[in-house]
Amino acid sequence: MANATATDIAKLPRVKPKLVDPPFVHAHEQIATGGPKVVEFTMTIHEKKIVLDDAGTETFAFTFNGTVPGPLMVVHEGDYIELTLINAETNELMHNIEFHSSTGALGGGALTEVNPGERVVLRWKATRQGVFVYHCAPPGMVPWHVTAGMNGAIMIAGIRDEGRSARRTLSLVVLGIMQLQRERRGLTGRLSAVRCSSTYWLAPESSSLGYRGALEPPERFRSYFACRAGSKNRGFS
Repeated sequence: MANATATDIAKLPRVKPKLVDPPFVHAHEQIATGGPKVVEFTMTIHEKKIVLDDAGTETFAFTFNGTVPGPLMVVHEGDYIELTLINAETNELMHNIEFHSSTGALGGGALTEVNPGERVVLRWKATRQGVFVYHCAPPGMVPWHVTAGMNGAIMIAGIRDEGRSARRTLSLVVLGIMQLQRERRGLTGRLSAVRCSSTYWLAPESSSLGYRGALEPPERFRSYFACRAGSKNRGFS
């Protein structure tokens, strides 16, 4: 279906996985059965305080579905992803979503700008295998929203898998948390102007690093890795 029309896509089977909090992954097929599907996801954006560690350390974050990182999505090559993105009415800012696995319109970012209390639907085709980052990308504010928590990963699995099935599937996303630098300097306002400064967005060192995911040998596992610890000398992919 290289040149599928809207009518062609409407005939495809649809599935609606329920996204779960990292490091866990929603129910999915490790090896695809049948042909392409339309995979429907729904995510809600929340601007909220989150707890970073067992000591109760808090920071104010921008989140997909209330977590940092956002949920891992799993589809197969050839599937269509149909995402409903909701910006909660309690939020203050416009947000959107850019998929590094999608091309055109800023990976969907230019098509998904959504204000508080609104929602938008984006559909695109998964054409490349791999693990790719997604993140918020509002014009002029990309580093702020990404380092404040709006990032996650999508896994596009191949349609063939010659290996054995894995017992567990975990996601591991590396985060650079710059927010603590600001709060340790007494900059605690919810959306204060200083939080928009590139001095903090592009700091060469994060105030802390987070790893979402745990391994429990000797069980066999499959891990998906995405790095979102971005700065002047450390990219994300």
